[in-house]
Amino acid sequence: MKRARFRCALCGVSADLRALEADHIVPRSRGGTDGPDNLQALCYRCNAMKRDRDDTDFRSVDESYERRAQGCLFCEMPKDRMVGETELAYALREA
Repeated sequence: MKRARFRCALCGVSADLRALEADHIVPRSRGGTDGPDNLQALCYRCNAMKRDRDDTDFRSVDESYERRAQGCLFCEMPKDRMVGETELAYALREA
C-alpha cells in the first residue's frame, strides 16, 4: 500500500475514500506468487472487477496522472470557475 502511495493503482482513489486490497497481478490460480513483485494495490471495486481472470499490471497507470497536455481543458482548469471538487471529479460554473 505504501508503494502505491495509498491509492488504487487503477482508478487512483485514495485509501481514505475506499478500502484498498492487495491484488495478485498474476492470480495464484494461474501460478502467481505472493511475492511483492506480483502484488498491486487496488480498491475493492477495481479488484472485484479484475477477479482472477486477468493478469493486468496497473502499477504504471499512476504515472499518466503526472502528464499534462498543453491546452488540455482538464489539465489547466481555471480555479475561479470551480465550485466543488473531489479526488475524482470537479464541478464548474458555466463561462
